[in-house]
Amino acid sequence: MGNSMRRSRKKIQVGRVPPRSCGGSSLGRGRKMARRVLVALGSNLGDREAELDQARGHLQDQGLQCLERSQVHELPPYGDPFGPSYLNQVLLYSSPHDPWRLLELAKDWERSRGRVPTPRNGPRPIDVDLLAFEGVRVTSPRLTLPHPRLGGRTFLLPLLSEIPSGAGTLERILRPHEAGRCLAP
Repeated sequence: MGNSMRRSRKKIQVGRVPPRSCGGSSLGRGRKMARRVLVALGSNLGDREAELDQARGHLQDQGLQCLERSQVHELPPYGDPFGPSYLNQVLLYSSPHDPWRLLELAKDWERSRGRVPTPRNGPRPIDVDLLAFEGVRVTSPRLTLPHPRLGGRTFLLPLLSEIPSGAGTLERILRPHEAGRCLAP
């Protein structure tokens, strides 16, 4: 790709992130054991900042507790150099849900915000991707964890490195002694 077609990555200050986005409510008593999960949010249609904010709020409302988060970055669309730019953010949550329930909550939210089936990497108002789920590996037609294309999405690496606990977060979530565990629906 020529230099004239290359767009640069930039960190942007997007409004003030509301307090409920990180460190808000506790998980409460009587719930299942919480596990850490890495989630990537992205939006390149409509009011992108509002879409990210509302997605963070929805996840919190569903019982997830934000532990750490990257800054919001504006990035060129992955796989489409001429499409609208994305706002992206990576968050580390504590989740009382199993991966299947969390996937269902994410997909329901995407549909409620107007996401329709598009070609892979096509424009969308919101994208909620489960990147990794603590101690769990899943391979199925509906869900693969860790995210099957995580290694090829180099645009996420700077965001992952901003998680305050350091770049080892993903490695700690995918501890080798837990890596073989498969969770079926």
